[in-house]
Amino acid sequence: MEGKWSHVPVFWKYLVPKNNKWLRRICILFVFILLDYFATLAFCTTPEEEANPYARIFLENYGIGVGLTMFVFLINFQFT
Repeated sequence: MEGKWSHVPVFWKYLVPKNNKWLRRICILFVFILLDYFATLAFCTTPEEEANPYARIFLENYGIGVGLTMFVFLINFQFT
């Protein structure tokens, strides 16, 4: 009879690639986040122009610069 966690090694090989390109993937992800952040700062003149309703709430309450910065940090850097 197999144990409760016997499927984990098989599943683990799909999560962690053999060539281990995690640093490159994380860098690409954060570059995209920064690109979106700076594009929103450059082109968004009113909070109503932001399509994300959660980000719009931060922009309306705290202003465009501070609200967007708070939203990006709270959403993208998870505090556990």
